[in-house]
Amino acid sequence: DADVLCVGEGDLSFPEVVKRLVEPRPLEDIPGLYVRAQDGTLRHTGHAGSLTLGTLPPVQWRLAEKIDPFVDLSRDAIEFGVETQRGCIFKCEFCSYRTLVDPQVLTPEQAVEGILATGISPHGWINLTDSTATFPHRRWEDVMRLLAGKGGSPHPIWAFARVSDINEERASLMRAAGVRHLFLGQESGDQKILEAMKKGTRVEHVAPAVSALARHGISATFGFIHGFPGEDRNTI
Repeated sequence: DADVLCVGEGDLSFPEVVKRLVEPRPLEDIPGLYVRAQDGTLRHTGHAGSLTLGTLPPVQWRLAEKIDPFVDLSRDAIEFGVETQRGCIFKCEFCSYRTLVDPQVLTPEQAVEGILATGISPHGWINLTDSTATFPHRRWEDVMRLLAGKGGSPHPIWAFARVSDINEERASLMRAAGVRHLFLGQESGDQKILEAMKKGTRVEHVAPAVSALARHGISATFGFIHGFPGEDRNTI
């Protein structure tokens, strides 16, 4: 039902689309779009190459004060979406993250800078939009250590994780850095289904991960998929 479809990353193409609609000017020379023609067909404007995450301009949080209704950053609690990596190296059968963009990460220093920039407001929480924030392991540990060394995150952090990424040391580092909640895509409690999903984790990873998080006061939400091909009463 859309008139314009953007495939892949929209950081540069979306604002350009907005400009063209305001002026107005044609969209056909903006790569990475499907534009609906007068006869209803979709015309592809050509492939758009991957963007370099570290070269994109930082988020200007004060623009929130210009929207309608405006946000009062000194009073209102808002969700800060912070991105420190794109793409995914895992090949879970049900997921499209790995098909959308090439995997790339900010350096630990750049990641911490982006998190600390949300301190412009005294209220709110941080949603790390990374597909799997806790991987690569060494990078995540470095981010947590750097963040803890600067007094921790200015707001509680919510992030995506895998149970195989959680151990006692990382749970301790996360607590010190300001991580307060993880969303764990467990997907199934049956090893046969996990293998069919190509999830890359094992059922026995769950209990140690939950215990480590509990000891350090980090809560978690577990996501499950029911009815994956091959599912039966026993696997459910």
